[in-house]
Amino acid sequence: MAFDLKNLWQRLWPFAAEVQFVIEFTPSGPVVRQGRPPRSFLEDCQAIAVEHQVHSGRVTATGPRKDTTITVKGAVPAGIRQRLRNSWSFASRH
Repeated sequence: MAFDLKNLWQRLWPFAAEVQFVIEFTPSGPVVRQGRPPRSFLEDCQAIAVEHQVHSGRVTATGPRKDTTITVKGAVPAGIRQRLRNSWSFASRH
């Protein structure tokens, strides 16, 4: 039986998490790479990046709109990751 990637993808697609938005930290500030994050969250990302000199890393929001979660990857210190999660918790409710 040959490995059929297309068939596998079609079977797993319903379980894939939907990406709502992706924000990438760059030396010039956060840049939206995909989707439309809430303005308040993007502004918080900008303030956090300036305050803590975050120049690389990525925030990805996944899941259905009502229950979206974020993951932070890259060169973002643990304390800053927590600030981003706290900011998201507030922004997603308002």
